[in-house]
Order: sequence, then structure tokens, then C-alpha cells
Amino acid sequence: MDKIFLQQVQLNTHIGVPDEERMQWQTLLADVEMEVDLYPAGSSDNIKKTIDYAEVVIFLQQFAKQSEGYLLEKLAEDMSYSLIQQFSLQAVTLRLTKPAIIPGVAYASIEIKRTVK
Repeated sequence: MDKIFLQQVQLNTHIGVPDEERMQWQTLLADVEMEVDLYPAGSSDNIKKTIDYAEVVIFLQQFAKQSEGYLLEKLAEDMSYSLIQQFSLQAVTLRLTKPAIIPGVAYASIEIKRTVK
């Protein structure tokens, strides 16, 4: 299957387990791998036959801003299935990175892969 990659998409959200952490906006980084048939776009050179990357970025940013979960795992789960539905993907791999959340650790990340159900 063909793939589209978006890397280090900046997402602002309220997330975290302690209430004091959730009180301020935090920036997460998202790496997205979308599995989709790119032949129609490649053979026609028509943007309407592929996924508009800018639309995906806007979707991710709006989704993150509206999220009220505590865990990266929950945000990734909800975001992955919404991406599949919104953009008719065959599968999506999503990595969410939260910089500097643990002293002495540059960042913590989780990565999930979800396919069409």
C-alpha cells in the first residue's frame, strides 16, 4: 500500500494526569503515516484524487485543541480512528511525542497503528 508521511506536526492541547499539567497548553509533535492508494492521483496529477496534506494538518490541530483526555494513548486512539474515517484511509500509524515531561528525558512518545474495521 502507498503511504503519505507528515512529520513533527505541532499540536497544542491540554493533556496530562496531574491537574496542574492540564491547566496550560502543551505542544505535542505528531508523526503520521497514512496508507492510501496514490495511483489515482499519480496517474492524473489531480489533487482531488489524493489527500490534501494541509487539510490533514488542520484536522489534527483542531482535534488536539478539542481533546480533553488525560493520556497520549487515548488521544492517539481517538485521533487515529477519526483520521481513517475523515480521509478514507486504509490504515494509519500515529506517533505522538510529548517533549520534556520527565526530568532527564528529552521526550516520551507512543506509537499506534490502526486499520479499517
